Formats: sequence, structure tokens, C-alpha cells
Amino acid sequence: MNRPVRFPLRLAAVLAGVVGMMLAGSATAEEPQARFRDLVFKSYEDDDLAPVGKELGLEDKKVEFTALEYKILLLRGPDDKGTYVDPKTHRFKIGDRIRVTVRPLGKSCIYIYHVGASGEGRFLVPKAEEEARLFQPKELISLPEDGYFEFIPPPGDEKLFVVATAGPIEDRTVLAKVVASRDARDDTPEMKRVRQSLNAVVKDVLVSAVEKEQAKREKTVIYRGLLPAGSEKEKFLEDVKARGVARGSLELPPEKKGEGTLIVSFRTADLPKDVGTGMLVTIPLRSEK
Repeated sequence: MNRPVRFPLRLAAVLAGVVGMMLAGSATAEEPQARFRDLVFKSYEDDDLAPVGKELGLEDKKVEFTALEYKILLLRGPDDKGTYVDPKTHRFKIGDRIRVTVRPLGKSCIYIYHVGASGEGRFLVPKAEEEARLFQPKELISLPEDGYFEFIPPPGDEKLFVVATAGPIEDRTVLAKVVASRDARDDTPEMKRVRQSLNAVVKDVLVSAVEKEQAKREKTVIYRGLLPAGSEKEKFLEDVKARGVARGSLELPPEKKGEGTLIVSFRTADLPKDVGTGMLVTIPLRSEK
């Protein structure tokens, strides 16, 4: 029997940083358009991510990747089997129930942090009494482990933060401060070190002019969704090379029924070893009456 987890899922936090892009593969008139999403999954299956680097215009560099997929299953009514929704475009109703799943494509330490509108937060993975551990490729992380989350009054905005790293983060308290911080200018030296290690994905669908300028300065890419193919794609790749893009996060929203959001973070090996080695994903959960 499903058991509701009765705490408000209200999250509020802002993290500026690099964001994602999604590239469409070239297609001919006779062939269906190849999807970047499918290329990513196949490359992880083959244990050869060179094709992904080539699609990003980084074939002449050694590139390190981190990737995961998350899904939000919406349940309405006692007999509802659920529908997968994109939390970047969906607004939930009070009484809605959801299950959250996160699946890393490669080996990763996963941290999932919840911050309410009040500013209070806590780690859901790993729990306070647990040590961080390395999750295996495609190992499914379910929240909650039993039952579902339920949106309860009052309505509002909340977020889940998912952090994927190659190894455990030394101080979990510092990580919590980084993901919940609204202004990086107030960072302590310890927070700065953690923040620069994480490639962050855009918090909303639209990207602001300020974020675009920051991306140019930091040699990153800002995009969410599909880019045009053909000549427009060529222009995009030329821009990536001309600006010397060295890191970023690709956000691939679901396109078909049952798909989740796929996040691919990348960094070139010529960056300092402590820059962009992990990834931070923001999942908005907005509710209304």
C-alpha cells in the first residue's frame, strides 16, 4: 500500500552557472533526424563517448562526461498509473502525488538535496546517517523509496538539487550551502572550491542575458532543448570552437511519452583538475491550488 511522505516539497534557491544545450544530429531527406539523446545513450552502452564529443565540436580535445536522467511520475487519483511530466513546464496541483527517479549513466556519487520556501533544507540522498556511495551505471534511485510525495497546502515553489560527482564530497555541509546559496559573492573559500567543481544546469527554461554573458566569459554554453540542424547547427559548432568552450551542461527535455530529462555535463581535460568535475541539476517543483 502506498504510504505518503507528508512534508512540503517547497524549494527556493538560485545557482548561476553554466547550462545545457541539446544538439540534433544531421539528417538527410531519406533518413529520420537522429537525436542527440539517442547518441548519448548508445555511447554509454558502447563505453565510447567520442561520438558525443564530436557532436559538440570537441573532437580535437579529450573530454570528460557526467550524465544522468531524471523522471517525475505524476499520480492523480487512487487508481492512476501515472504520467511522466517535465517539471520545467508543468505546474502541480495541491493533492498531486509524485515519484522521482534519478538514474546515472556512468558511475557517480549522487547527492539529492531538498530546500523549502522557508529556506530550510535537508539531504534525501544520502540520508543524514548514511555515507555517500558510488552508484553504478543505470542504478535507479527512487524518491521516496516507498510510496510517493504529496503536495500539501500552502502552494508554492520548491526545488530538488541533484549533484553527481566522481567521488564523495569532503564536507556535505559546505555542499548544502552551495546549492542553497542565492549569491556566489558571499561564498567562503571552501564554498568557492565546491562551486567551481560543479557544472550547473539552467534553473528555468529561458536563459537570461546576464547568464549568456557569464557563459561567454567562462567559455561555456547556454542552451536547453533542440538546436536547428543543417547550417544553423554548423554556425553553432563554429561558435563553440571560436570561443574555446571548455565545459558546460546539456539539458535534453523529454520529447516522447515516458522519457525523462537527460543531463550531460562535460569538461575538457585541459581544465584545472578541480574545475567542472561534477554536475548540479535543479529540478523545480511548482504547485498551485
